[in-house]
Amino acid sequence: MKTNNKNNDPNTTPFAKFIKKYGYYFVLVLSVGVLALVVTLATLDDGNLNVGPDIEVDVRPVSFAMPVTSVTLGKGYSGTELQYNNTLKQWEAHKAVQFMGEAGTEVFAVYDATVKEVYNNYLMGNVVVLEMKNGVSVLYASLGSDVAVTVGQTVKTGQKIGTMSDSAKGESGYGPHLRLEMYKNGVKIDPGLYLDLAGK
Repeated sequence: MKTNNKNNDPNTTPFAKFIKKYGYYFVLVLSVGVLALVVTLATLDDGNLNVGPDIEVDVRPVSFAMPVTSVTLGKGYSGTELQYNNTLKQWEAHKAVQFMGEAGTEVFAVYDATVKEVYNNYLMGNVVVLEMKNGVSVLYASLGSDVAVTVGQTVKTGQKIGTMSDSAKGESGYGPHLRLEMYKNGVKIDPGLYLDLAGK
């Protein structure tokens, strides 16, 4: 006797047999997954997901406050062109900016940061290093002995760091000044990328 059972049809592919046998379960699992995804997206708050048309992204470059006021720019940043150091009597790259002023001139934090280091170095004088959250750190050198911050302290933009002096023996021939270096992810960069040095 001939049966009409398609499951025994030798021309039916294994995939077709699988779908016929388990298709209902596949559709059920897929539906539950889609429902779970919809519920998850619906419950996310704006702090975690914002896909609306009113997304605001600040694309302006970060701009730091000036570390000193009422002073003039001495030596500028030079990554490749050598400049003469009249204290050490040698030519060198000057990967920093130098602000000239009177001893005791107040020096300020250029941005919100954490004080990473405070130390004294013979050539650099009294040094403070601030570390920002954006991978930028700022080194202040030739500060007076009255450093106003300690390691681990959080400082705000414009907060006093110390005062200008001639403590950096490697640049003492320039008189009281502030040597300012900047680093991005550990690499020295031109502070002019973040500071408005025009007219200084």
